[in-house]
Amino acid sequence: MRRYFAFRATRQGLVAIYDALLFLMVVILISEGMFLYTATTAGRNGELSDDHYQHLADTGRIMVEALSLNESYPMPMIEWSNSTDNETRPLDHWVAPSEADTVQWLLDSFVELTRRNEDESGSWNGTYDTGTIMPIVNAIFAENRLVGTDHAWLFLYLGEVELFGSNAVGSVEDLPEDRWASSSNYTLVVNEPTVISYEAELRYFIWLQ
Repeated sequence: MRRYFAFRATRQGLVAIYDALLFLMVVILISEGMFLYTATTAGRNGELSDDHYQHLADTGRIMVEALSLNESYPMPMIEWSNSTDNETRPLDHWVAPSEADTVQWLLDSFVELTRRNEDESGSWNGTYDTGTIMPIVNAIFAENRLVGTDHAWLFLYLGEVELFGSNAVGSVEDLPEDRWASSSNYTLVVNEPTVISYEAELRYFIWLQ
């Protein structure tokens, strides 16, 4: 048991170092990119082009998706239950573990567990409470914002909004018209036995303060 805890502590330490290096690398790339990219995108009045801000939107989304769980945001606990029993375990006990427990992995896991809950064949013999996943995703997005911009994030599952957050606006309807968007496809395609597509998408928005 001691060896397990030592391994777990070492793994968490490596993840923390990985995240710190990743964040530093992205900051350096953005800083250098801002300097070099501006030379080719700035107009006569010193304004930056749409391509420049689109690049920042893409970079910001990718950066947050790559961040891992840490001491501040540990592994979410998921309850499974049916008519006769219930059990609560860490998320990585219910879904396939990953090399790093990133925001991307959290969103993939949310889609997987949600589609299990909707499986009418009864293959999973119970339901999973996914309510602990999205608050962590929301908090990590909230803490990571490019200086000089406001931002918002939106996660859709089967066309329904499962998560919306922003440092500046309260709803999707309040998003400013002058904004840049970047998206990731989280659609899950399974064969049960016919092909079924569980559509999901992450959208990330930035605009100037």
